[in-house]
Amino acid sequence: MNGYEDSLSILNDISNKVSSKVIDTRKNRGKVIEILEKKNRVLIDSNSSKPFNKVNLNTNIPALQLAKRQAPRTKKKAPELFDGILYLRSGQVSDLYRDIFDLYNYYHQKKDHFSQYFPSLIRMSMRLLAETAASDLNTQMSNYLKSNFKNAKSNLDSDVKTTLSTQNVNEDTIEQLLHIGAHNYKAANNLDQTIAISIILGKILAITHGR
Repeated sequence: MNGYEDSLSILNDISNKVSSKVIDTRKNRGKVIEILEKKNRVLIDSNSSKPFNKVNLNTNIPALQLAKRQAPRTKKKAPELFDGILYLRSGQVSDLYRDIFDLYNYYHQKKDHFSQYFPSLIRMSMRLLAETAASDLNTQMSNYLKSNFKNAKSNLDSDVKTTLSTQNVNEDTIEQLLHIGAHNYKAANNLDQTIAISIILGKILAITHGR
């Protein structure tokens, strides 16, 4: 073999080791020579004492084709109470919302310390929040919810709309679902449904009491 063929054999060996992940940033890092095929290690040893010569490696050999890898799965964001932080005008509605939001986050962090029925308290609190917001506008809760529901829903993305549909949260059911929190704590213990209610309620609050 001449210098060109020797060099090409060694480079091809290295390329194959990289593509097959025999060499990477963690495995065999800094041990390039040790993991080469024996014939190439012999070539390196036999040529190590020879003077350096320039070798022309311009060839038409196709570039190394790395194996295709699937893109990582997109991590879906878990639904949050009220769909995250709301920015409401200062007042009783804002204070009550923040109390509920903080209470839920505390529960979320300390679930093992609470009974399985704790989520029903969140549902009851949201009914109080809806009633307070309605009273602040001198209207009944039923009218407050229904008159703002469609507009609020239009601000949701398709995934959240699907969540509302799955949990049977719509313009005709939301009031009754909030009332359940005060009369049937077992039925109100459905946390997924409670979060779905909170998301649309949060959008309604943003419309009527946002700043």
